Amino acid sequence: MNRQRDIARLGLACATGGVLFAVSLWMMVSIQDLPPAIRLFFENRDYLLRTLFFLSQIGFMSGLYALLITDATGRSGLRKSILLIPFMGQLAYLTTSLLPNQAVMTLLPIPLPQLGAILNAIGMVLVGIAVLRNDAWHGWSRLLPLLTGLYPFLVMFPVLVITGHPPRALIGLWGLVWMALGYAIYSIAAYAKSIRGKITV
Repeated sequence: MNRQRDIARLGLACATGGVLFAVSLWMMVSIQDLPPAIRLFFENRDYLLRTLFFLSQIGFMSGLYALLITDATGRSGLRKSILLIPFMGQLAYLTTSLLPNQAVMTLLPIPLPQLGAILNAIGMVLVGIAVLRNDAWHGWSRLLPLLTGLYPFLVMFPVLVITGHPPRALIGLWGLVWMALGYAIYSIAAYAKSIRGKITV
């Protein structure tokens, strides 16, 4: 029962990460439209938004860890290893919150934010397919890992190709998809805990 409680907490951490991700991205988009005093406050304290972004990635990693320990993708080592791909994407995102902007864009041939998005998207599509094939999740929740991976391909990447600029507002919406995934993890764990409680009674 303690295990289900821990999984539920990981799900809540993932959901919270989704909210923080959305807030931090939307703040970056709208900061120029804020009143001068508020805008200056955040510009002089950019570590605040960086901290929110950092914490959001910790939340996403919590969600990935929950998928790992619940055997959501399957019990074989090969299927579990798929989770390494989005995890590496989270590490790339995590690094962006710790480095200066110039280093973020020039450290690797591909800017770290784009690398993180690509690894996350590809990884979560593979994870989503594995979850569907494993058939361990049921109902609306079973589609969420796949939707988490498809969102960048359907929304973010096309806008990036068309405009040449990262669509931060739309990237922020991706956080809400992660929030839904976290809630699904929480709900599954809470349901399993309630069922076990009835059995023991």
